[in-house]
Amino acid sequence: MSVAAIVEPSALTRFVDWLATNSQRSKTDGRMYNYLPRSDSHSIALCRFIVQDLVIRSEVIREKAKEGRIAFGLNVVTHSRTARPRLSISQLAFLILWGFH
Repeated sequence: MSVAAIVEPSALTRFVDWLATNSQRSKTDGRMYNYLPRSDSHSIALCRFIVQDLVIRSEVIREKAKEGRIAFGLNVVTHSRTARPRLSISQLAFLILWGFH
């Protein structure tokens, strides 16, 4: 099996570039910040970049995604039998790998 050349920058490179150009106004002090700890925009951006990397770099994941066997979600609301009736999973990107072996 041969390894394909990686043309696109990695998730880390894209995230660093995003941090350098992203800015948000703080609701508490009105100042502009590239990284605002009270916002989830940075974690959402990083999660998207990671998922893009997985799809670009993994033929198996790419094929499973085309088949509709992999799902991606951000700030997903799910149900739990052990916790509250509704459990919000925030600041998290995840893959549900249906039948992924």
